[in-house]
Amino acid sequence: MRLAIPSPPLPRVELHFENDVACLRFRGEMVKVNRGHFSKLELLYRYSCIDDPRFEKFLSRVWCLLKRYQVMFGSGANEGTGLQGALPVTVFEALHRQFGVSFECFASPLNCYFKQFCSAFPDSDGFFGSRGHFLAFSPVSGSFEANPPFCEELMEAMVKHFEELLVQSSEPLSFIVIVPEWRDPVTPALTRMEASKFLRHQLSVPAYEHEYRSGSQHICKREEMYYRAVHGTALLFLQNDAGFAKWAPTPERLAELTAAYRPISSRTSSLSSPGPAHTVPGDKDSVPKASEKTQGTAECKYSLRPVCGQAAASLK
Repeated sequence: MRLAIPSPPLPRVELHFENDVACLRFRGEMVKVNRGHFSKLELLYRYSCIDDPRFEKFLSRVWCLLKRYQVMFGSGANEGTGLQGALPVTVFEALHRQFGVSFECFASPLNCYFKQFCSAFPDSDGFFGSRGHFLAFSPVSGSFEANPPFCEELMEAMVKHFEELLVQSSEPLSFIVIVPEWRDPVTPALTRMEASKFLRHQLSVPAYEHEYRSGSQHICKREEMYYRAVHGTALLFLQNDAGFAKWAPTPERLAELTAAYRPISSRTSSLSSPGPAHTVPGDKDSVPKASEKTQGTAECKYSLRPVCGQAAASLK
């Protein structure tokens, strides 16, 4: 849609900074984002937006993005932020290094690690790297991470979509799925994946022995960036034969992934504001290089179905 229909002139949005927080105001309504994530949105916009080389519409589009997620979350403290909980940076690094992952099936411009992802709002997120809704996304090959919102109906639809894609493709295709290990009662999605002919390995991470990044990471305090998972987490490797041959979950690869899940007792935000920050020796989640904030060397080929009238496209 954003390519088929030219964007109309957008109203002016005012920007000012209060310490480490960017404040965007439009008609008396203000939305906020921390300075690190504001810089991240600038970088994503530079990578993905093709109709605004002078950044004349950037602030208006950031305001719309922030307001939309604010409305989706709700007005209460921490309300709805579980929908945007994300994996720690160390886990993403291990997935990329060991399994070639370079794309997130469920993310947003606010919580993504890679610069390519699927999200809930392609019309506003597309300027920042979204490739549309995942259920309308048809990759031919590649290695993907899927950490969906913990909605049983969505997770079940996700698994059905995965199996259809794996049946259709003869090229290397791999999905590493991260879902809660709910057993009482067990979820239909977990039952279906455990019985799938494409399941190559299943890994369990016990409750309270791993963390998630907060869904409000773009605005929360640094000490609130991570929280311990109160439930076990299941990682399931769904791969076709070619994907298994290329990204097999070997003991060595699984050992590094498991180690990446271990919580770090004292850490700082991986998207810290400019200036000195306390760094724990060996803590890769503390202050990453700029390239790591939106890392993504897409080795994948995608065949996108038309979304919202947008012509189908292929990417490498």
